[in-house]
Amino acid sequence: MNAVGPDVEPRILVVILNWNGLADTISCLRTLQESTYSNVKILVVDNGSFTDEAESIRKAYGGYVDVVRLEQNTGFANGSNIGLLAALSGPYKYVLLLNNDTQVDSEAIQELVRAAELNPDGGAYGPLIVGYGVNARTPLAGGRILVWRGTSVSHTEDLVKLKEKDEPFTTGWLSGAALLLRTAMIREIGILDSVYFSYMEDTDLELRMLMRGWLLYCVPTALIYHRVASSTDFFSRIRVNSWARNRLILVSRFGTVGDVLAFSVLFFAWVIPTHFMLGILLGSGRITIHDVPRFACSVLRGVAGGVVEIIRR
Repeated sequence: MNAVGPDVEPRILVVILNWNGLADTISCLRTLQESTYSNVKILVVDNGSFTDEAESIRKAYGGYVDVVRLEQNTGFANGSNIGLLAALSGPYKYVLLLNNDTQVDSEAIQELVRAAELNPDGGAYGPLIVGYGVNARTPLAGGRILVWRGTSVSHTEDLVKLKEKDEPFTTGWLSGAALLLRTAMIREIGILDSVYFSYMEDTDLELRMLMRGWLLYCVPTALIYHRVASSTDFFSRIRVNSWARNRLILVSRFGTVGDVLAFSVLFFAWVIPTHFMLGILLGSGRITIHDVPRFACSVLRGVAGGVVEIIRR
């Protein structure tokens, strides 16, 4: 594929959400400074961090990034939507939603934009995501959405084989850790739905894209590293609550009656017990059988919240 020359580079807005993650955000910004793509603006949205991390980011990168500080945590969707709305009101052809705990290869943005320019039928473009950290996994290369399960399944492939591919390919799901979105698509289908607060809002957006005929592309020549959460983060009360609530909302919104029934049986008979046992196995003693009441209460609160939201809508 031919390179995107600097004289024809479309304008890009990179949106990074920060919430009590100053060290990760600074590290992410440091890698973005090495990017070969020049026609880019970076916006950091501080989502109500406990301390004034926004000011620390301004001091470190004030001439390089714009920083918006929110007084309280409004959720991932609302925080990201500040960036999406900024992109829609500015001269941006694309907006890159980027997790603050990612490390961006110097040519990743260049490769994503190149793929987008050559495949205008796409609404979103995702890189090859390589995990690092305590629970690092096989590289993610797209996937598919299983509505009846209220979740997505990642395609994991050998890194060496993936690097041999040099063409974007369509897929049924992309990770929200790094997602290049076409602003024309956002204008058509709308921004992230804040009902999710955190988790599953990217899957909801991608389902809406697919329903309107937009394609999702995985770009294996674009490389981004994503720090995988520890087991204690993965099974935190907030995450478990949101995980249960938002999966129920997603199934009720996009699934059939049969999907909702299948999800209900699967969720309570298999998903909850197996996830808790997985937490015990991965937790190395930090998640124990004594956490059953806490885990169960978080799940039930999430389910109740999902039911209330479904009825409300």
